[in-house]
Amino acid sequence: MKVAIEYAVCFSNADGGVVVFGVSDKTLGRSEAIHGAKGYNLDTWRRGIFDRTNPHIQAEVEELNVPEGTGHLLIVRIPKGNNPPYGTSNTRRQ
Repeated sequence: MKVAIEYAVCFSNADGGVVVFGVSDKTLGRSEAIHGAKGYNLDTWRRGIFDRTNPHIQAEVEELNVPEGTGHLLIVRIPKGNNPPYGTSNTRRQ
């Protein structure tokens, strides 16, 4: 979640972007690179990014089914921000 929040801030301050969780960087070959994502809740990720950014960022978080690894990748789409600069906040949901 911490990485997603930091990326959300960076992408919102720029032109937006997409982060894919469940894929190893600098690993050759699809079957080797995709290990998949597990143990997540889409609403928890959406709310976590929203609550811990200032101004709040509404990220699109979805699951992508793949045949490799756990069978799922986590896709986080970050929009270009309309009200920069964006930053992180210390707000945590209890």
